Amino acid sequence: MISQETINAELDLAKRIYLYYLDKYADTLSIGSANNIKWYKELCQLYFITDCIQMVSIRDGELYVGSEVIDDEDWRTMTSLIREFVNYDIRDIVYTELDTDSKVKDYNSPLVPPIIVSYQTFNQNWESQLITVTEDDITEVTVEFNIADVDADSIIVTVNDGNPILVVAPEDEGIHFVGTTMYWHTYYNLKIDDVIQIQYLKNNA
Repeated sequence: MISQETINAELDLAKRIYLYYLDKYADTLSIGSANNIKWYKELCQLYFITDCIQMVSIRDGELYVGSEVIDDEDWRTMTSLIREFVNYDIRDIVYTELDTDSKVKDYNSPLVPPIIVSYQTFNQNWESQLITVTEDDITEVTVEFNIADVDADSIIVTVNDGNPILVVAPEDEGIHFVGTTMYWHTYYNLKIDDVIQIQYLKNNA
């Protein structure tokens, strides 16, 4: 039997995960990252699931969503959908301890909500490097990080605060990285005094 306490705990979990994803979305949006579309889509899904859980109530021993009766399987589906957002990115922040002796962690339990641990805001994890071009038409730029240590999907490269340059395959138009070198092969050449800004997240940041 699902209790009101369980419903309240699940709603709290859903809202906390939503706020975490909202923080991610706001920060990627503020720096112009193309990843903001990904976070926006997931926020929409989280909002819908959270809204459904918020409408769950117990009346005469039965579960309702609004005026519709649901069964335990429907409830488990809702809570499982929420847990799909407890991914690798936030496992150190959101976790469930089902067995306190062996510290077994289960991210798919339908009834025991994870505990939200405090975390730094997403924006604090970003690294940034500014590079002033000293020679016209260069195609190789040394950077302060090794690409193997960086979340490649997070990289944002702009020149003179312009539009982001795409990270692509070496044969395509844009840029790519090998080790600590950025290779420039976009549709315009770099010139003296151009300022390149590179923003990125380190792996497991």
